[in-house]
Amino acid sequence: MLAFAASSCTKNISSLNTNTKAATTVPSASLFLNGEKNLSDALASTSVSAAPFRVLAQSWTENTYVSEAQYNLTIDNSPQGWWNLLYANGTTSVLNSLAAAKTAIPTDTKDAGTQQNNLLVTDILEVYAYSLLVNTYGNIPYTQALNRDIPFPKYDDAKTVYYDLLARLDTAINGLDANSAGFGASDQVYLGSITAWKKFAATLKLKLAMVIADSDPSTAAAKVQEAVATGVFTSNSDNALFAYSSSINTNSNPVYQALVASGRHDFSPANLIVNTLVSWADPRLPLFYQEYNGGYAGGVPGAGNGYVKFSQFSEQWQSPTWPGDLLDYAETEFLLAEAVERGFAVSGTAESHYDNAVTASINYWGGDSAVAAAYLVQPAVAYSTAAGTWQQKIGYQQWIAYADRGWDAWTSIRRLGFPDIDAINPPVGAIGNLPRRFTYPSNEETSNATNWAAAVQAVTGGAADGVSFDLWWNK
Repeated sequence: MLAFAASSCTKNISSLNTNTKAATTVPSASLFLNGEKNLSDALASTSVSAAPFRVLAQSWTENTYVSEAQYNLTIDNSPQGWWNLLYANGTTSVLNSLAAAKTAIPTDTKDAGTQQNNLLVTDILEVYAYSLLVNTYGNIPYTQALNRDIPFPKYDDAKTVYYDLLARLDTAINGLDANSAGFGASDQVYLGSITAWKKFAATLKLKLAMVIADSDPSTAAAKVQEAVATGVFTSNSDNALFAYSSSINTNSNPVYQALVASGRHDFSPANLIVNTLVSWADPRLPLFYQEYNGGYAGGVPGAGNGYVKFSQFSEQWQSPTWPGDLLDYAETEFLLAEAVERGFAVSGTAESHYDNAVTASINYWGGDSAVAAAYLVQPAVAYSTAAGTWQQKIGYQQWIAYADRGWDAWTSIRRLGFPDIDAINPPVGAIGNLPRRFTYPSNEETSNATNWAAAVQAVTGGAADGVSFDLWWNK
C-alpha cells in the first residue's frame, strides 16, 4: 500500500485543470463576426454609461436621470465606458475581437485570396473603430495598443493616427479581390461580398476625408476624389446594415433591449427634433415616433421628464430586428453635397446631392419618393430657399437623418455647427456647453499616468483634461 501511494504521487494530474468542453481555438470567422457585432452594438448602444451620443445631440433625452443631458459625463463615467467598448472589454471589445480574428485568419484560412480578403475586411473595421476613438478623445494608444507586452502604451498624435487610417483604407481598397471569397455567412453586413466591402471602404474614406476638410482641405479634396473614383454608395441597397435577431437576447438590437426588453422608460424623443419635424411637416415624424394625445411632443433636455408625457419611439425603431446602421447612402450624399460646396471636384450640384440624401433617409425609414419630393419643395426645406448657410441647410437635415446614429449626429454638430443646440435649446441645468470631446478614462490617469499626462498636454495645451477642447481637425 505504501508503494502504491508513493507511485500515485508521481502521476501528472495537471490535465484535471483543463476544461475539455472549452474550445482550444476559435475560428477566425467567429472572431470576425464577434468584432463586427460589437462595433454595431457600440454604435447602436443607448447606454449613457458608454454612448450618450443621442442624448448629447438631442435626438433623445433622459426622463429621470439627466446627468448626460446636462453634459455631466462623470456621474455614469461615459468616457470609460466608450473606451472599454472599443478597446478594453475582452470579448465584448471591438478591437480585441478584430485583432484576434487577424491572428487566426492565417491559421484557418488556407486559400491565399480568401485569406487576404478576410484580413483586409477585418482591417477596414479596425480603421472604423480607431476613427471613432481618435475623433472622440484626440491622441490615443495606437502603435502600441492591444500589445500584451506593452501594458502601458504611449498615446500617438491624433493627426498622425488619422492619416495612417486613410492610408490603411487605401491599402484595403487596392488589395481586395472580388474574384476570391470572403467570410460568407459569418459576415452579417454583406455576407462576404468583397465588391460590397470595397464600396464600403471607399465610402468610409469619403467620410474620414470630409472630417478634415477644414483643417487640411487639399488632402481632403484629393481623398474625396479618390473615393468617388473607386466607387462610393449609390443607393440604399449599399447600406452597411448589421442584421439583428428576433430572439429576445443579446443578439437583438440594443435599442430594443433598452426600450422594450428591459421594461425601463429612461428615454423620450427630445423636443428640438420633434418640434423641427413638426414645423417642417417632415414625413419621417410618424416613422420615428408615435403620437401622444393626438399630436407629437418631445421631452425637455436636462429636465426630469415623465415617461407618459411625451411621444414615444415608433414600433419599427423598437423592433428587435431593426438593423444596426454602420454607414449608409443618405450620409454619402450629404457628404457629397458638402464636398461640392467646398469646391471639391465631384460631379453633381450641392442641391442634387442634398435632395438625394433627404430622399434616401425618408426611403430608409419607410417613406416613398413621392412624399420625399413633396417635402423637398417646401420653402423651409428646399435647398435654394432653406434658411442659412450651406452648413445650416446640410447640418439640420443630416442631424435628422442621424436620428438613430448618435455618435454621427454629435460629430456632425461638432463639424458643421448645426443645429446650434447651446444657442437655441440649451439643456436645463447644463454645466457648460455641448462637449467637444470626451476626457480620457479615469483609470488611464492612475494606471498609465505618464502617457496619459502627455496626451492631455497635447490635446488641451496644458490645461486639465476637459470636454470643452476642440480636436485638431475642428480648430
